[in-house]
Amino acid sequence: MVSKTSRISCALFVLAGMLVLAGTAAAQEQRKTEPDKASAYYHYSLGHLYAEQAAVNGNRGDFFNKAIENYKLAMKEDSTATFIGQELSDLYIQSGRLREAVVDAEAALKVNPDDLGARRILARIYTRMIGDAQANRIDESMVKKAIEQYQKITEKDPSDTESWMMLGRLNAASHNSPEAINAYKKVLEQDQNNEDALSGLAMVYSELGNTKEPPTCCAAPPKRTRTRTALPTWPPLMSA
Repeated sequence: MVSKTSRISCALFVLAGMLVLAGTAAAQEQRKTEPDKASAYYHYSLGHLYAEQAAVNGNRGDFFNKAIENYKLAMKEDSTATFIGQELSDLYIQSGRLREAVVDAEAALKVNPDDLGARRILARIYTRMIGDAQANRIDESMVKKAIEQYQKITEKDPSDTESWMMLGRLNAASHNSPEAINAYKKVLEQDQNNEDALSGLAMVYSELGNTKEPPTCCAAPPKRTRTRTALPTWPPLMSA
């Protein structure tokens, strides 16, 4: 007959085991959610290398496919590195495979609607497919689709100033002044020296006939520095 003390000891042993397993599972889950920057950098480097080789060969064949594959793996490992998606979308654009890019991104979002990498690619491709404003050839449906994607991106990542900037430009082009003003101000809340946002905001106010409104909700910056949306280089990926 098992004594009361033995039963208590056994119960405590089982409880301790359960706590250890729970702690291990929690640690593993945390590791899954944290970006693997080393692996992302590795795949990004390969993607960049294959993309250069693909360009030499007319963006056809195995080099192109390997570049796409490695860029996707890099985004999977570190979704916070937005410039990886920029390079991937640029590769699609330069190769003229816009439809393929849309299909791939939409397929990824069906599996994971929170895949910001896929949304950023889709947003950039839709923006590319809008048309030529100077030639008065605008696809309004693409404008709406691009705005929708950038809105979803900023909802999930409010710190993405590049997406806020694009929302400002797209809404301004659609004559949606309140949304354009809000987007530009979101950029300036995080970077009051952003000259693109300051210029865009001033232009919207000018079109509304309001030249007295201050260009930013923040204090006037001591000096303006122009912030461009050029593609970042590899080092940002390595910063922890």
